[in-house]
Amino acid sequence: MVTFRVEVDDPDIPNNDLMVVWTSDKDGEIGSLSPNSQGGIVFSYADLSVNTHTISMQVADEVGATCTSTMTYTVG
Repeated sequence: MVTFRVEVDDPDIPNNDLMVVWTSDKDGEIGSLSPNSQGGIVFSYADLSVNTHTISMQVADEVGATCTSTMTYTVG
């Protein structure tokens, strides 16, 4: 099980109106959710394949503008 903790925000809309999608370059989409009103997200996932993954978190607002952050995570 891996747990990702992040904070997101948008100056134009409430944080909980944002949509966050998590993907792995090896396993595809692994989850999507909205942050809480303070912009906090805690996302846990237990089914990543044994591999070195590039995990991407893409945040989108109501007009489709996006921001992406990535990290490398290895499951051995």
